[in-house]
Amino acid sequence: MTKKKAYDVFISYRREGGLDFARSIAYYLRIEGFQCFFDQRELKTGQFNQQIYEAIDNSKYFLSVLTKGALERCSNPDDWVRKEIEHAIEKGIQIVPVAVRDEKLTFPESLPKSLSTLKTTQASFIDRQTDFEESILKMVREQLKGLSGMTTRQHKKTRREAEAVFLKKADRFKRNDGVINDDEFMELERLASACGINRNRLEELVEKVEAAAARRAAMLKWIKCHPKIVASFGLAGLLLLGLLVAWLWAMIPSSREESALSAAGQFGSSALTADSRSKKKNATRDINAAAEELARLDESCRRDAENDFRSSLLYDVVSDTSGFDQVGKRIAEEYMAAAAEGKKLSALGMRSEELVKSRPDLVIKFADIRIRVVSEMQELIRGNRHEEALKYYNSAKEAFDRLHMRYLDRPSFSGS
Repeated sequence: MTKKKAYDVFISYRREGGLDFARSIAYYLRIEGFQCFFDQRELKTGQFNQQIYEAIDNSKYFLSVLTKGALERCSNPDDWVRKEIEHAIEKGIQIVPVAVRDEKLTFPESLPKSLSTLKTTQASFIDRQTDFEESILKMVREQLKGLSGMTTRQHKKTRREAEAVFLKKADRFKRNDGVINDDEFMELERLASACGINRNRLEELVEKVEAAAARRAAMLKWIKCHPKIVASFGLAGLLLLGLLVAWLWAMIPSSREESALSAAGQFGSSALTADSRSKKKNATRDINAAAEELARLDESCRRDAENDFRSSLLYDVVSDTSGFDQVGKRIAEEYMAAAAEGKKLSALGMRSEELVKSRPDLVIKFADIRIRVVSEMQELIRGNRHEEALKYYNSAKEAFDRLHMRYLDRPSFSGS
């Protein structure tokens, strides 16, 4: 059974005369982070009345948008505005009448008794022109208590996105013929209303578009008046670009480029032979498998392995193992084998952090050393061979120290 969607606000309105106003309210409330049911956007295919009633049932507040004449047809029992309000009253949903400021809120004599609650409920008055945003916020504070909207950062981001849509359209009008005519300005006003942009902010954004157009025109005029200077700058730019390409080409020989790309797992050149492509596919598969294996490790073990790998790039690899005992010698040999390829890639100029991210197959080799050492110590302890376990730990710790590996935790066992 699918879970029904919950809403903060259900918006009821009369389509004739109230659609644009209701849409603006819905859009701005969404910008503020509230879940709104607005039928033009929310209704899906299926039973219309069932979806409406379910949405009202699952809403915390019911906004009744009372534009001029919105309640005139409510004397008809089949009128949908009446049905919505009656259902909200029946279900005990808190109703908030919303009217346009500077328009007198009146109720028709034919208003049925079932809707009489509207007359005694405190209404919110929204300014459609200059203070739209402020009046919406006042309604949220005073009438829609207990609802939590967006954080300030989320609100600013959403506001920027809405204004970006507006600016894009305004700029397109300006670029068409150099002016924003009356019809285009009216369209911008409708868009601003839908985006929750008040009149003052609309004028600021239009001025911004005009200023940008003026700067563009001034730049084009300057370019036309100084063609030789522009050509000189263009030639200088091309010359600098050519020198940069030549320098980069000299700094990255083809052999080094191929090795670095291979190390990063970036394969697939169409010029490669079938055998080379096969090897690189296998290498990519190994890298992906190692990444999955590394992700499954305990966080501390994974962190230690990454630090061991970084150390192998910083310090010279121990080549003389004569000073190690049997345990230490084996650890040192595994360490040298694991460090060899990383050293080669580091010599090619790849940074340690880049290698840690791009070559998990090398990192996992250091994790395997640590995991095997811990596993063998635990096996000795489980067999009550505590003296051997302690001796093994001391040898392994000495090897870890000499190889600049992370500290090896001393196991817990009796008789040590």
